[in-house]
Amino acid sequence: MSVPLFNGAVMTIFAREVLEGTVIIGQYRTVVQRTPEWQEPEKQKAGLKAISTAAGWASLVAVILIICVAVPLGLLSRDFDERVGDIIEGVSKVVAAFCILQLSLKMPKFLGLYASKKGKDGVQIGLTLKSIRFNVAWNIWREVAEIGVFLIPFFLEGDKAKAIPLSGLAGIVVGGILGAIIYIANKRMKNKTWLAVFMAVLLLFLATGLFTGGLHEFEEVWGMTQNVTTTVMLQEVSSVRRGCLWLW
Repeated sequence: MSVPLFNGAVMTIFAREVLEGTVIIGQYRTVVQRTPEWQEPEKQKAGLKAISTAAGWASLVAVILIICVAVPLGLLSRDFDERVGDIIEGVSKVVAAFCILQLSLKMPKFLGLYASKKGKDGVQIGLTLKSIRFNVAWNIWREVAEIGVFLIPFFLEGDKAKAIPLSGLAGIVVGGILGAIIYIANKRMKNKTWLAVFMAVLLLFLATGLFTGGLHEFEEVWGMTQNVTTTVMLQEVSSVRRGCLWLW
C-alpha cells in the first residue's frame, strides 16, 4: 500500500502556525511604523530589523529542535498496525479542526475589529528594542515549536512522515498568503467587517471538514456510527405517547 505524499491535517497545522506567526510579526511592524516614538528613520529601521532578525533566529532554533526530536523518533519507530495508523490520522485531523476553529474565532481580532487587552494593535505599548527582540523571538519560537509537537504522531508512525515535506510546504504557502492578506488589509482597508466574516466562515467550513474526516478515520477502526439520534428521538416520542395515554 503506497503512502500518500500529501496530508491535509499536516498542511492545516503548518498553515495555522505560519498564519499566527505572520500576524504577530505584522502587528509588531505596524506598531513600529505607526507609533510616534518610532518615527525617527534610523530608529524605525532598527526596530524593523530587530523584528526580522528575532523572527529568523527563533524559527531556525525551533526547526533545529524539531529535527533533533524527529530523527530519534523516526529511528526508534516500529511498523504500526494499520488500525493504529487510522487512529493517529483521526486524532491529527480532529486536533487540526479545533486549531482551525480557534483561528476562525480569532479573525475579527487579527483584522483589528476589536482591541486586544494589550493595546489597540494587540502589542504592549512602550516597546524598546530589547522587548521587541524578546517578544518576537519568544512568540515565533513558540509557534514553530508547536508544529513539531503536532507532528510527533507522524514521526512515530514512520511511513506517514513522508507526507510532511509537501504538506508542510503547502501549509507555509497558504498561511503566508493569508497572513499577507491580513497585514495588507490592516494597513489599507477601512471597513474590514466583510473580510473578517468571509475568512471566519471559510475557516469554519474547513474545520468542519477536518473534524468529520477525523471521525471517519475512527469509524474505520471501531465501525460506523449508529443512528443514535434517531433511536433516542423514537424513544422520546414513545415516552410522550405513553404519558399522554396515562393522562387520558
